[in-house]
Amino acid sequence: MLMLKNECARKRRQEPASPADPRSPLRAKPGNAVEPRQGVPPRPDCAGPLRARSCCVLLVLFMLLHACAGVQTPSPAVPAEEQSASDDRGAALWQRFRERAEKAESLGGPFRLRAGLRYTDAGGGTQRAAALLWGNGKSGDPLPLRLDLQAGMGITAAKIREGAQSTLVYVPRENAAYLYQGKQRAPAGGEAGSPQPLPGSPGQNPEAALGLPLPFSTAELALLLTGRGGTLFLPPGGGAVPDSRPVPGGRRYTLNDAALPGELELSPEGAPLRWRGDNGWTIEIDEAAADDPLRPERLRIAHAGGRSVLVEVRDAERVSPPYSGEQLSLALPPGTTLKTPQQTAAR
Repeated sequence: MLMLKNECARKRRQEPASPADPRSPLRAKPGNAVEPRQGVPPRPDCAGPLRARSCCVLLVLFMLLHACAGVQTPSPAVPAEEQSASDDRGAALWQRFRERAEKAESLGGPFRLRAGLRYTDAGGGTQRAAALLWGNGKSGDPLPLRLDLQAGMGITAAKIREGAQSTLVYVPRENAAYLYQGKQRAPAGGEAGSPQPLPGSPGQNPEAALGLPLPFSTAELALLLTGRGGTLFLPPGGGAVPDSRPVPGGRRYTLNDAALPGELELSPEGAPLRWRGDNGWTIEIDEAAADDPLRPERLRIAHAGGRSVLVEVRDAERVSPPYSGEQLSLALPPGTTLKTPQQTAAR
């Protein structure tokens, strides 16, 4: 034990003294500066070089990480033969769809259709309505067209007659009618050189004045629901095959010159699945008729802003003979106030 104590004391004597220790070889100077005592060499300061080397290493690692994050692996190039085969499949599928759409349009005729509607506004609120839609469905000229909307308990919410040059909307609860002059539709853009109001803005689309989220006219909705809406996705005169690419469950085509421009997805059988417009609107066909893949029985129309309408076709039938002019007219009750689209926008 005595030897162990002597060894510890000897080691303590060999350890360098703390700068605060009066036995330290450094003498304190004014301003807390210290200088080495005579004959005692100063201890080397390694902290500065170590910190500099550490900063350099960290900087190099930071630059390497950012360089790696910015490197993107390029997509492998598709062999020319494989791309050509894909283009051929896309052209064949489009040809099948176009033939069906043109045939369906040529078979147009008088119809009557009942559907249930469920509207959802941007805030998530919902309301239901029933629609009765009828017209002569003449190929190339589906107008005039009549649409009655009923709320709960069979109360008529609105009556609409869309003609070639004007659309009349009658709202019984207001005892008022709104007359829209000119062709009524809400395309992604207007005619060349004309103003381009937002789709669904009151004053351009009568359905928007009623709060109905539709990106097109009543006539175009009728075409979709009766299985003749394929022509809305075809360029005028047939045109060239649109650019396309395969997607899960089908193929997606880019439509530039169609009545409804945007992107259209077709199933492997050539039936439309969904359409996405350049104006934020989408149409999804959830269920099609068993005997006609172009005639939807359930479709959802939605806007990126949160508005949507679910349409469920309950009954669709061809009628004969064609409707008379009186059956397609909209007579206003005495005392009805006729308003302009500008007054509609202020509602």
